[in-house]
Amino acid sequence: MDGRPPLEARLAALAPVLVRVVGEVGVRQDAKDADLARAALEALRRGDPYRRWLIVLDDADDPEAIAGLLPAGGGHVLITSRNRAWADHYAELLEIPPLNRTESVALVRRRAPRIGPEDADRLAAAVEDLPLALDQTAGWLDGASTPVAEYVRMVSDGEPNPVRPAADYPMPYHAAFKDLITRLRETTKAAAELLRVCALFGPGPVPLALLRAIPAGQVSPAVAALLENPSQLELAIGKLAQWSVMRWSALEDEAVWMSRFVRDAVRRRTPEDKREKDARVVRGALVAADPRRPDDPAAWSRYARLVPYLEQSGALESPDAASRRLVVGFLTYLTLSGDYETGTHLAERAANAHPDLMAHRAALLRETGHYVAAEALDRSVLASLTESDAPGALVATARLAADLLGLGRYAEAYRLARRQHDLCAVHRPEEGAQMRIAQRSLSRSLRMLGSYAEAAQLSGKALDGARAELGPTALVTLACETELAYDLRLSGRYEQALALQVPSVERHRALLGAGHPWTLAAQYHLWLCDEGRDTDIHALSHRARRLLGEDAPLTLMIGTGAARVLRHAGELERAKSVAEETMARYRAALGDRHPYTIGARANHACTLPAGFALEVLDTSLMEMTAAVGEHHPWTLGIALNTAAKYLAMGRQEEACAMGRETARRAAEALGERHPLTLMARLALAADLGETEGGRDEARTVRRGATSALEAQWGPRHSQVLAAWQHHRPVWDFEPLPI
Repeated sequence: MDGRPPLEARLAALAPVLVRVVGEVGVRQDAKDADLARAALEALRRGDPYRRWLIVLDDADDPEAIAGLLPAGGGHVLITSRNRAWADHYAELLEIPPLNRTESVALVRRRAPRIGPEDADRLAAAVEDLPLALDQTAGWLDGASTPVAEYVRMVSDGEPNPVRPAADYPMPYHAAFKDLITRLRETTKAAAELLRVCALFGPGPVPLALLRAIPAGQVSPAVAALLENPSQLELAIGKLAQWSVMRWSALEDEAVWMSRFVRDAVRRRTPEDKREKDARVVRGALVAADPRRPDDPAAWSRYARLVPYLEQSGALESPDAASRRLVVGFLTYLTLSGDYETGTHLAERAANAHPDLMAHRAALLRETGHYVAAEALDRSVLASLTESDAPGALVATARLAADLLGLGRYAEAYRLARRQHDLCAVHRPEEGAQMRIAQRSLSRSLRMLGSYAEAAQLSGKALDGARAELGPTALVTLACETELAYDLRLSGRYEQALALQVPSVERHRALLGAGHPWTLAAQYHLWLCDEGRDTDIHALSHRARRLLGEDAPLTLMIGTGAARVLRHAGELERAKSVAEETMARYRAALGDRHPYTIGARANHACTLPAGFALEVLDTSLMEMTAAVGEHHPWTLGIALNTAAKYLAMGRQEEACAMGRETARRAAEALGERHPLTLMARLALAADLGETEGGRDEARTVRRGATSALEAQWGPRHSQVLAAWQHHRPVWDFEPLPI
């Protein structure tokens, strides 16, 4: 209902019927619309003969023009409008929300039966559940061969998309929004200019802080004045909200919300040659609003509000240094905050081959277990650095060493980390950050090689330095705590590891939240430290899968623990299923000969019948020996389990021979009182007890090993109780974090 004349004409069309029915006067054929409209309004007001009536004014967006023509009386007037100024004319406003998703899917499938529920859901999300858009897009798709996914992409990207309007509303929904924007421009120019600026950041929420961060020289004087004056800005936003092209965001404070269709209608009016200028506006706002503290969790909420605008800013494609620094900061935030999916998407879009960007792409690849690709990038970065980039070379070397650890090339990683550490000790002994990087890199390599005591010395120094220089809540400090706790536990100092990990988990939760990958990793290690007394490993495994995906390194690492718990609880079928899945995923990700795949296969063997298990363990023992050496704890652990299967198959002499050799090598590699050495001796005692003439030696060996365990862990520890009850220990392979 566009203006007064059309409404007068509609009312005039009612007048002959109303007046004729009343019977008071006839209606002259030459009467004007205004006279006929007045006659109709008077008939409605009197309510004679119709006391109950309903007048519907559809699309009535100009209340000033037609408010004087609204009928009074005992009936009702229903107005559909996008203009909230009707409230100034005593109209009761009733917000009509979009359809809920169930209703949207039902509408799509009724309009286009060929579209399945999942595609209908995607389409509904793309058109924001608006009934008109749903009807017209589904109507077109029903008779088209275009895949729904491609059509949804067109809608989401703001590309022109064909529609099929119904006969009772022939205007395409794009045109309806375009018409609305045109009316707005004719009504209030300053607010329309503000809308255009907001469209650079939409659709969705647009933080006012981001608008205010736009450099004044990049927008018109009128918009700059609005952004500098809070009261005028609020009035302009109110005018836009009045026309239903914008509203205050329900998702976050101090933000407005723009529909995708309003954004598209505004952008389609923008010439192509102005798009880069628009991108510079967004880029300038992001640079000004950049918190510049990506390693500070207190700033992460600000980064989270800005990330959605990075792509449309053009910063990912821009070659200038300011854009590169902006992108690097955002990628650092996304990596540290654990949002690997968004980080990977943006890193892949970044066209710049600068070493900083390549290094961050590699970091995201490493976090998600893509070590081959990460190594290639990190080698390129390292090769591109010159002698003047010595600090950068130290960091790049540590990153490359981490890639090699992920690939299972532990000796190569160790040589790289050792050289880096020694050079740093000579040239930069006083530079805390550089020395700490070198210490942590070397300790990781030593940990993977099974040199736990030496690794603990280095990780302890790194933690002391981090606490002294950065404080107890710095991210580096938290990472160093978990690393040292691992080394303490693996070297047999369980109580010290537990005392460190318990408060560290609480700091992780307080600083990062319960769902952060680092928190999950710290909580998993706490489970390893305290035998799972206070941690639901299955719930932890489920959270990791949901947060990171089925194939993420942390998910697989926790999965080995979940299988272990099930096996210890006697749920062998479930344990077998989980262990088999974990093994298969490691094989797919890392290859058949990677130590983690071999170890996962050895874990799976513990759920199999003895004959099958022995065959698998024999092969695993041979492969692990080839991968990490005969004195590595992982090799010794598999040998311990293999000896048990020899015994189960009645091959006592072979079991005892392997048990003796395992215990001897464990003592040489780890020390006489290391838990794995004591487990090997307990296993040997169990094997000796099944042989003729071996029982006396078995009692002696068992008593000595059990007493040593009790001295370390206390009399109530489950491993100590199991030893006194003559239970043969079973070793579990445990993947370590990279």
